[in-house]
Amino acid sequence: GLEPDAAGSIRMPLVEQNGRFVVQMAQTDCEPLRFVADTGSSELVLFESDRVARLELRPVSDSPQMMLSSLSGSHAVRLMRVSGLAVGGMMLRNRLAVVLPPASADYSSIDGLLPLHTFRAVSFRQRDGYVLISQ
Repeated sequence: GLEPDAAGSIRMPLVEQNGRFVVQMAQTDCEPLRFVADTGSSELVLFESDRVARLELRPVSDSPQMMLSSLSGSHAVRLMRVSGLAVGGMMLRNRLAVVLPPASADYSSIDGLLPLHTFRAVSFRQRDGYVLISQ
């Protein structure tokens, strides 16, 4: 589950990158991760990289590999559980994640997609350079 901070809402840096809004999420044990705030994805999506490899990931089953079809073709993906992912002052614990193979150059600076439906309310303050997430 989620552990919200005392205030109940958190402010996170928001940067624009190639026309996408990217949320920077500071982590305890590694450098900040950059996620596209995504309204479409139902699960957490991670792009394999050295940065993502520092998260504690566990396979969901003995055969975690499955095929994911998208407009760009089929990709082998792995279903993993993320022990902990810091989202501002909250911790997403034991969350299911779809792990995609090293992404195209287009996504090389992005670590994944953060599904916004996880949160009660999300408001973008592009002009002020942050996003406000309420749990």
